[in-house]
Amino acid sequence: MEGGSSWYSGMPNTVDEIYEDFKRHREGVIKALTEDFDELYNQCDPKDESFMGLYRLPDQSWKVVPEQEGFSMLPNPVWGINNMRLVISKKSWKLSVAENNHVWLHGCSDGQSVSLPK
Repeated sequence: MEGGSSWYSGMPNTVDEIYEDFKRHREGVIKALTEDFDELYNQCDPKDESFMGLYRLPDQSWKVVPEQEGFSMLPNPVWGINNMRLVISKKSWKLSVAENNHVWLHGCSDGQSVSLPK
């Protein structure tokens, strides 16, 4: 998506803002993998031909988006979480999504820290 996306608020400007952003995003993925797991699982339909990815949003919610809706302000999440459902058990799928999103979240924080003023 050119120029970013309306559902992302922008880059943090301080270490404290990066930490708060990390916490909110982390809470979003925890919610997606616990309280909202059935909804997440259903949205990641392997019959969908798009490669789907899980984004955690700054307001502690989450969103499954197709690859073409990603944006350049953050590293890309793992694409194709919907396709993984075809080859592994539901429990293994949940673990894989959690691991991949954990790594993605740290990548986002690392990327944000690079843009801090020196």
